[in-house]
Amino acid sequence: MSQEFKEKPENLGITLDRDTYEEYLESTHINLYNCDLELLRFEALLYIINQLKVEPGISEVVDNLKGLIQRFSPDEVLYYSEINNLKNWVISKTDSIIISERIKSQSTGSIDEIGSEFNKSAGKFFNIRNYSHCMASVMPNHQINNILIGQSFETTWQDMIFEYHQGRYQVSGIDRAFFLESICKSRKIATNLGTSVVSTSLLPLEISKDVLGQTYTIYLDNISLTPDGGFVDIYIIINTHPSPDRLVFKALKIPFGPSGFLGETKLLLGSNVGIAINNAIKMNLLGNSNTFVSVDCDGFSGLSVDGDVEFCRNYIIPLTPGTLTPKPETESVKAHFLVQMPAWGEFVVELNIDPFAITKHDSIKWQVNRAVFDFSSSYTPGYISFPSNYSSPFVYNNNGIITPSGLWKGFYLDDISVTLPKQFGNNTGTEITIGAKDIIFDDTGLTGKVFAALCCLFVRAI
Repeated sequence: MSQEFKEKPENLGITLDRDTYEEYLESTHINLYNCDLELLRFEALLYIINQLKVEPGISEVVDNLKGLIQRFSPDEVLYYSEINNLKNWVISKTDSIIISERIKSQSTGSIDEIGSEFNKSAGKFFNIRNYSHCMASVMPNHQINNILIGQSFETTWQDMIFEYHQGRYQVSGIDRAFFLESICKSRKIATNLGTSVVSTSLLPLEISKDVLGQTYTIYLDNISLTPDGGFVDIYIIINTHPSPDRLVFKALKIPFGPSGFLGETKLLLGSNVGIAINNAIKMNLLGNSNTFVSVDCDGFSGLSVDGDVEFCRNYIIPLTPGTLTPKPETESVKAHFLVQMPAWGEFVVELNIDPFAITKHDSIKWQVNRAVFDFSSSYTPGYISFPSNYSSPFVYNNNGIITPSGLWKGFYLDDISVTLPKQFGNNTGTEITIGAKDIIFDDTGLTGKVFAALCCLFVRAI
């Protein structure tokens, strides 16, 4: 009802004698208007809360809070170690996120109309990195949702709007893809709230597709029609859950015709990007032609990733093949892989890994004949055998029989040869090489069993 009013109703404001019923009707009319506004506000907040209660909203909120917690000062760590203080802090920050989303929902989906809201909140922006020098853009979810527009007090929202309308691929250091995403989100929220959308452009267009429980949206921008045919810029933002990083893949000036895109369409990352899997392992994506997102007329159709897995040197150190001598301190153990996957993170791949030594026991040298990298969030291969002394929140222990859940991620080293120090030899001065089976390497450390002849040694290195 209130949305039909051109302006807020007010009391007539005259002192002449008036009919009591007219004054009552006027007062009731104003109260109904204000009540309707309040109802719409509560409905908007309820809609936002319901969106944040499910994926990907809940993960974005958790990533936001985790990012803030990681920046706690020592005094804050001490204060919030009290559970009630932490609980009150979480409630307060969650309320702030909901209010922030409510402010953004009042925009109509036009880049011109969302700038002013960010300008008002400039003092609340997080500090972000400038990506204008590179093609690949990486930014955590919680940062994008809070600082999408605005990088500093010196940059006004009018400047950003100008840069956006000029078609720039980087707007104040933020990849254009994040602006396109925000505009589309604002349109949806405005539509759900019954707010009319006024925009000078129908762009960006979006095509969404659900794959294995994840929604992938491609954004079509800068569409042009020429005598030679049509051209379009295509973007997609990949959430790298459980990491908070978000990756932008893009393809510019892609030709299209009446039947859709012409030829195979690949969106490239463009530069190397590192993603932390846990405190022991990092995955490096190589920004070459083998790392891309495939799209067709139905939208997202798959990913290809060329990269390597890098292990923290605090856990294991790399050895030179053949001599098995330690490599320089600047190097770390790596394993290369090239894999295609239907959705982000849904892959299990065998790979080759450098010889290594456990940092705390560097005289024992390991060479892997078979390694398996499980990065899937829904599936763990049945052939991965966990040692009976292994423990993790992502496995079930039934009287020493370990069964993994699909959420487990890490490395399984099936067949390993281990070279022991000379003092383990038989006075000949030669090193002894023995075997190892079922070695697990993840964020809990390294777990497994080493055996030679009739002896068996269980290893647990953190």
